[in-house]
Amino acid sequence: MRIAFVFALLLSISLASELPLAEECDPDICKLPQCLCSSTAIPGNLAASRIPQFVLLTFNGAVTSTNTLTYRRLLSGRRNSNQCPIGTTFFVSHEYTDYQLLNELYNNGFEIALHSITNTNQSYFANADYETLMLEFNDQKKLISHFASIPVDQLKGIRMPFLQLAGNTSFEMMKDASILYDNSWPTINFKSPPLPDSYDENGWFRFLVKNFENHYLSNRAPFPIHLQEGYFRERPGFEAAFIRFLNMINSMSDVFMENFYMSICNTCPATYPWLGNPFGL
Repeated sequence: MRIAFVFALLLSISLASELPLAEECDPDICKLPQCLCSSTAIPGNLAASRIPQFVLLTFNGAVTSTNTLTYRRLLSGRRNSNQCPIGTTFFVSHEYTDYQLLNELYNNGFEIALHSITNTNQSYFANADYETLMLEFNDQKKLISHFASIPVDQLKGIRMPFLQLAGNTSFEMMKDASILYDNSWPTINFKSPPLPDSYDENGWFRFLVKNFENHYLSNRAPFPIHLQEGYFRERPGFEAAFIRFLNMINSMSDVFMENFYMSICNTCPATYPWLGNPFGL
């Protein structure tokens, strides 16, 4: 029995090792609009002042009657300076989610994406096999589509719980589940220190503006803001500062809050020239 177990283990390692390693990105092959090598350079060598600054706000977890009140206070009625509604992406877990409220978010133009059915602990997802991941995410697409009346083909993205990938298996699952993008894989080289939590409203506002300006005043790479709703309830000063920050960026003519995945808005003015046209021509 032990020999058989060792053989099976070696076989699984051998099969895993047969997967090809990623090659270095070749900019002569990887070209827009379908591909772009990682870089701080602006596509088309345009001046930063000529391109829009996208802000990508996300929340993750169950959608409940409690946190929906916060989402309404923060987001309801907000528009970008071109009068198109703002976007926000919600990475939703199944357990405790109120699907009627999830439908409300979707009908308000916000993106709904996947965050698993069970939201189990980190080791569970680190060791999950292909079948487990398909049950967690491909089946979640079916649940959301059925109970929240959201078309399956509108569920484009995924964020693994705890940002915990299961190696190559995660991406094999995403491919077979027709998931377009992943928002789990961290790219920072150094761990962030714990954030202070004793700021007052003005301190939080300066913190948000400073981080925004790191993008807006440089190469205008999309500025992501990843939040948990509970943070607002625990820190009223942060909510007040965040509303001030949203008011500021929503008044700027070249700043747009958008969903991670954005369909062309047929009812908006000729606004989003970057959709399908990354050179902005």
